Amino acid sequence: VEALVRVTLRGILRGLFGCLGGIRVEGLENVPQEGGVIIAGNHRSHMDPVLIGVLISRPLWFIATDELFTVPVLGPMSRYLRAFPIRQDAPDRRALERAERLLRAGAAVALFPEGHESLDGTLRPLQGGAVLLARRAEVPVLPVGIVGTEKVVPPTEWRPRHGGGYVRVRFGRPIQPAELTGGLPGTKG
Repeated sequence: VEALVRVTLRGILRGLFGCLGGIRVEGLENVPQEGGVIIAGNHRSHMDPVLIGVLISRPLWFIATDELFTVPVLGPMSRYLRAFPIRQDAPDRRALERAERLLRAGAAVALFPEGHESLDGTLRPLQGGAVLLARRAEVPVLPVGIVGTEKVVPPTEWRPRHGGGYVRVRFGRPIQPAELTGGLPGTKG
């Protein structure tokens, strides 16, 4: 049943993005089809996690801000769609340990190193969780660049705008843990 729901949602959401302006995708072949991997995207809109979930065919787990799980409909739906909360106000050892267990078991875990959506479209300072997890679980980080979702669903709104323009998504090459020495520019911790 879960697989059927995911396939149905994926079809509906692809159609929705198509109606709202379309999607251009590059580098989808860079997504590992098996083994632990961190999918790390920039964050411009509420739609970013949905978009990543629609484009990547393998099952994904999502690390999401704990605030999301307090919203009546979105909280339970997020849990159903394999999201789990992380506290934003302090290091959340429990959430990081859960993510590490999933990665070591060969799962794909998606997160947004900025922590929250960018309200002005610029890249916010990156938090160090993705690098920490990659090193501890010994898995690659797959960078994802997203442009245009902020015009389709602005970060301060929940309703899509028709004709917001097309969305571009670029999946980079996986970055191996050994390449992450010294952290990433702009990271905290």
